Amino acid sequence: MNSVNEDIFKDKNLLTRFVWELRLLPDTPALIQFVAGDEDYLLLCSRIVNASTDDSRDLQLLEDICLKQEFDFQVLKEKLIPVAQVFGLAEGKSNYYELLGVSRDADPDEIK
Repeated sequence: MNSVNEDIFKDKNLLTRFVWELRLLPDTPALIQFVAGDEDYLLLCSRIVNASTDDSRDLQLLEDICLKQEFDFQVLKEKLIPVAQVFGLAEGKSNYYELLGVSRDADPDEIK
């Protein structure tokens, strides 16, 4: 892990803004657009989704911010998993129907 990756979890303003804005977004497409618009958000998304138990110390400030905003860290992580999969930032196979929150028999208008 390089210093840039470590420093991103020390930027309280960035983390606070990230959590505040993310928690208000209604669906996966809005989350994808939100994360895609900022290089730091892409990095955060990747680091959060792929975090291991070794990263728990780095994630502590983010978890504290989530707690202050009454937003469960696990919910944050779960919301980011499909976003990370879309950008190829997460390990595992992608189910694009699930990522978009639609059924396999959804019509094109519902997918849009």
